[in-house]
Amino acid sequence: MNIKRTSKRLLVVGCSHGGLADPLAIDAVLRFKLEWKPQIVIHLGDWCDTAALRLGARDNADEAEPIRPDIDDGLFFLEQLGVTHCLMGNHDERPYRYLKDPRAMVRELAQMLVDGIETRMRKLRIYWLNSWSVFDHLKIGGVKYLHGTVYTENAARDHAEMHGRCVFAHTHTTMLQKGRRDDNPTGICVGTLAGIANMDYAKTRRKTLSWSQGFAWGECTENDTQLWLHENGQNRERLPWRLPI
Repeated sequence: MNIKRTSKRLLVVGCSHGGLADPLAIDAVLRFKLEWKPQIVIHLGDWCDTAALRLGARDNADEAEPIRPDIDDGLFFLEQLGVTHCLMGNHDERPYRYLKDPRAMVRELAQMLVDGIETRMRKLRIYWLNSWSVFDHLKIGGVKYLHGTVYTENAARDHAEMHGRCVFAHTHTTMLQKGRRDDNPTGICVGTLAGIANMDYAKTRRKTLSWSQGFAWGECTENDTQLWLHENGQNRERLPWRLPI
């Protein structure tokens, strides 16, 4: 008797931050993908960092950070991982925001960056959700996938209460919390794949001590999903990840 498999395997990552990605974390998710063989691979956004484009970058070290190499590194990781669905994060939005700059030179240079991103996404056949807001998400197997918009200590609970059952990145802290609603939603944050020590802008923040690397994985049908969260902490010892399979 042939049993038809109706479920699909998933791998969900986020916040790899282009040139700031941790090589050990990247190696781990690439190895996991080879073993798990997911049909759906979702990147939840902040695949690039674009430090020079952040609003507070003027007159500090971030202003000197190269932009195009960072974007190229981020896109290369999407290609390596075989991402099928990608959301925009607040870092990915930065080149798009400059499309409305009053200075023609800035607008046209931003357009060149954006055209390069859009062309590469099409070439890689990635479903690219190129906007970031509380309204932007993907829904697969009864779960909403989004970049995230809030930074609270209970961010997973707050996202679950805003969106229902959901998976996000954004806060860089792996967590799983229940929402206080009668449908009992779960919010999962997959953490980051960046080298936490590389995030210079956050080096003096107490919250940075709770950041952690991780990813989510599981299986989904048309209407339901089973997910697990794998967490690897900050890996200050620089050890290879121990993977769940």
